[in-house]
Amino acid sequence: MRIPSTLLAIALAAAPAPLVLGCSHEATEAECQLIVDRNVELQMKAMNNPDPAAIQKKQEEVRQEMKDDLRTNCLGRKVTDAMMKCVRNAKTTDEISQCLR
Repeated sequence: MRIPSTLLAIALAAAPAPLVLGCSHEATEAECQLIVDRNVELQMKAMNNPDPAAIQKKQEEVRQEMKDDLRTNCLGRKVTDAMMKCVRNAKTTDEISQCLR
């Protein structure tokens, strides 16, 4: 199974940093990893692979693959607490993309 490595970049590019509404702050490494981890988890579940160990292994692989993308496309971008709550509660990757707009 291949998770697109540009998924995070696409999702974050959709969120115009200076126009984020509400009290925003710069995304932390933990928040960027949460976005990646939730995307991987939801994609694997959508492909009928809900095994927690398999999901965790894939999350680690994708985080490693996307280390540079996280630094350049996520870390320091403007996010809000509401955006991150939305990411945590999303049921699909499309919902995550909507959260980050």
